[in-house]
Amino acid sequence: MTVEYQVTVSTEDVAFAGTIDDVYITLVGQDGSSEQVKLPSPFRRGDVSRKNWFVFKSLLEIQLEKWGWIIIQDSWLPAKVEVESPDGKVYSFPIYHWLTDSKKHFFREGTGLYLSHRKCLLADGWTCQSDFELRK
Repeated sequence: MTVEYQVTVSTEDVAFAGTIDDVYITLVGQDGSSEQVKLPSPFRRGDVSRKNWFVFKSLLEIQLEKWGWIIIQDSWLPAKVEVESPDGKVYSFPIYHWLTDSKKHFFREGTGLYLSHRKCLLADGWTCQSDFELRK
C-alpha cells in the first residue's frame, strides 16, 4: 500500500546557502523507498520547495543527494525537510549542515540542535537544558 506525502525542503537564509546543483530526494519507508525525485533548482538562500509523491507504508528516513556540474561543485546548506502524511502528521528532518559532495546523505526524523546548544547541554547538564527549553 502506498501513501501520498507532501514534502517541503527549506534552505538556510544565510550567505551562500543556496546551490545551482541538482538536488534529489528519496523517501525511505518501512517496506521500500520512493523513486528518487529531482527537486526544482536552483535553491536560493531562504527558498522553500514543495512536492507531493508516494512512499510505501510508514516513513523512516530521507535521503538527500546533490549532483554537481563537471567542473564546478556548489555547496548547499539545507535547513530542514518536513514531510506531511495524509493524516496531517508532520515529520521533521533537521539538516543544519553543509552538503559539499555528491554522496548520499541519510537523515532520520528528530529535533535539531545547534552545536552551541549541544555543548551547553553536555557542559551544564539539566540546568542548561532547562534554560534552553524555556527559550523555545
